[in-house]
Amino acid sequence: MKIEAVLLDFWGTMVYPNISIEEYFRRRAKYLRNVLIRHGYEHGFNRIYKELLKAREISDKIRKLTSREVTVLGEMVIFAEKLGIETNGDLLKKLSSAYMRPYYLFTKPAPDLIEFVKWIHERGLLLGLVSNTMYGRATRRVLKRIGLRKYFKAIALSDEIGFRKPHKKIFMYALRRLKVKAERSLMIGDEFCDIYGAKKVGLRAVQYIGFRNESIGLEDFKAKSFKEVKEYIKTLSSA
Repeated sequence: MKIEAVLLDFWGTMVYPNISIEEYFRRRAKYLRNVLIRHGYEHGFNRIYKELLKAREISDKIRKLTSREVTVLGEMVIFAEKLGIETNGDLLKKLSSAYMRPYYLFTKPAPDLIEFVKWIHERGLLLGLVSNTMYGRATRRVLKRIGLRKYFKAIALSDEIGFRKPHKKIFMYALRRLKVKAERSLMIGDEFCDIYGAKKVGLRAVQYIGFRNESIGLEDFKAKSFKEVKEYIKTLSSA
């Protein structure tokens, strides 16, 4: 059966950090420390980095157990609590902005991504974005920066939908927006939640090997490049 729509994951599939993950989080800790210093909190860098990682660990446990999103604001509440800081709305907003700064500054599109998206568009296929995000506005901003926002007819982001992949609601939201059936759609992602969630609702699924290489085993096809994904879509079109 020919496909009518392609759904894409964002982080790890469409864009990657252009520095190491460790350095990415260290930059994040640096920006958070600068905000705290301006508000009179003289915590050392190592303490901030340590509590930042703990806040992420706690947030990820909540996400995994509930399939609900912990937004950047929620993670910063946990971070501040770990530091013993009494926060207000203004400080939380500034911490959240600092936390997201590396997302803007240190990300790059995957190789051949832009050409692939344009190729999909030229073939007349619909494009949707389905991504677990802490702050959807940031993802939209990065998508616009790399020149691809206009190609996506549906954007389903977990902090806006409320549910995270692999929960079916985030996939179904995108499919409803595109007005296509699951069996006529294809999901491309790099993690278990992408592949498992897609298969649960009846989508074909391509595991894209970005900067992760999980052993999943549920995918219909595994690709190391968007050129390989393109060839797979051609085979579906000719079937």
